Amino acid sequence: MLNWALEGLIRLRQQDSFTISEQSNEALEEWRSDVDPVKQFAEDFFVEKDGSMIRLKAATQTMNEWAVSNNLQSKFSLQGLRKRLGDLGYSFDRTHEGWVLKGYHINYEKLGEDDLNESTSQRVTKLRAV
Repeated sequence: MLNWALEGLIRLRQQDSFTISEQSNEALEEWRSDVDPVKQFAEDFFVEKDGSMIRLKAATQTMNEWAVSNNLQSKFSLQGLRKRLGDLGYSFDRTHEGWVLKGYHINYEKLGEDDLNESTSQRVTKLRAV
């Protein structure tokens, strides 16, 4: 057993770090997603689609409503959400309509009625009818 431990020590010094398994990386990513409501929201409800765009204002309103309905303490401002999404690799463009995330749309079909307040729910109903 001592030889096994010494071999491990030699390998650790050669690699200058511990070997991390793919399962550990997957578990870490799952945990990060679970504790990061912005990442969880983006992964669950942002869908890539050429020619689409999400207005930052709509994303912020929808995300905050979703957070409240899921008993999350987070509430984001426009700038706070833009910064956090930027940290996750999303990029925004400034237009005459404000900041927009191009190439994505929000999958409102996946959001339950309980996730949205009444005004947003009515807006989504109108969007679905078009």
